[in-house]
Amino acid sequence: MKVLKVILIIVLVLFGAYSIWMATLPSEYTLIRKAEINAPAAKTYAQVLDMKTWKNWSYWDLMDSTNTVTYNGETGEIGSGYAWKGEQTGEGTMTVTGLDENKKIDYSIDFSGQGASDGYFEFVELENGNTEVSYALSAEFGFFDRFGKLFLDGIVGNAFDESLKSLDEYIQTVPDAPEGPKAGIEVTDYPALPYYAITDRITMEELTSEFYGSRYAQIIEYLGEDAANMLGAPFAIVEEWDEENGMTTVAVSLAVSSEKEGTDRIKKGITYEGMVIKGTHLGSYESSGKMHYAIDDYAKANNMEIIGMPWEVYVTDPSTEPDTAKWVTEIYYPVAKATSGEEEAEAENTEQDEAV
Repeated sequence: MKVLKVILIIVLVLFGAYSIWMATLPSEYTLIRKAEINAPAAKTYAQVLDMKTWKNWSYWDLMDSTNTVTYNGETGEIGSGYAWKGEQTGEGTMTVTGLDENKKIDYSIDFSGQGASDGYFEFVELENGNTEVSYALSAEFGFFDRFGKLFLDGIVGNAFDESLKSLDEYIQTVPDAPEGPKAGIEVTDYPALPYYAITDRITMEELTSEFYGSRYAQIIEYLGEDAANMLGAPFAIVEEWDEENGMTTVAVSLAVSSEKEGTDRIKKGITYEGMVIKGTHLGSYESSGKMHYAIDDYAKANNMEIIGMPWEVYVTDPSTEPDTAKWVTEIYYPVAKATSGEEEAEAENTEQDEAV
């Protein structure tokens, strides 16, 4: 009995000591690892933002050859992310929850069966042109699980250090983005151009690269040798956009100098001539919608009235440039200076005076 009593006392003492130790540890803990990356903030941010590059530098991707990844959402958008599954990495999901361009990426990571945690990447450009990257993960522990901080500091901390080291090595192999057009909005004039077009009313789901490609091929086949007389990049005129019914009418068009009159299927026309708002979009076609909304806001803010349907000019050939981040699309809206109520009344009075 004395032995059992001694054992019980020892257990109670150890349990008490363990409880006291747990009480000294924080219930919430944020692991942060930092490293200097030999690249500007914009370039570093872009590589981390594109999760398809993680297989080149992330410790978890490099250590488990069985790891498979499924991406979702549009790169560079809140809500995008990926799901992974591997023999050593287990499975889970990671989702972008916040973005501050070239400065910070917030994320949520969910290890299946273990719950979600939040983290972030922070980018600070240094005076020497390099970037200090902070890689962070926050976790909350139950009272008797607070020793998990040691796991974060050890295993996860080491993984973060290795990831940042690999990121620095990998980014040296990535060429700098070439100088090119910048995303933005401007007011300009558009010239009258002869064009040939095939017009279809289709569902919005049918607006695929195959849809455009087949129409352009038909126009080029019809034009024959005249197809060499192109006056600019391929474009498409949006004649109708019916979101309620998911339908659109699109004229897939090529600006070409030719004497051919067209057919019942391939119509010849002249583009709008006059003042336009031009928006230059960089990225995939699917993400160009935000530029359309930006142009509408710009028109309202600058007292302009949109007087016709838009058209998109596809400057980049997807068959020669696989990186959607480098695709350039020019979006044009015909506009006129909006007339105020006073200006309308003055114009009406002038017409009446002239009539008299």
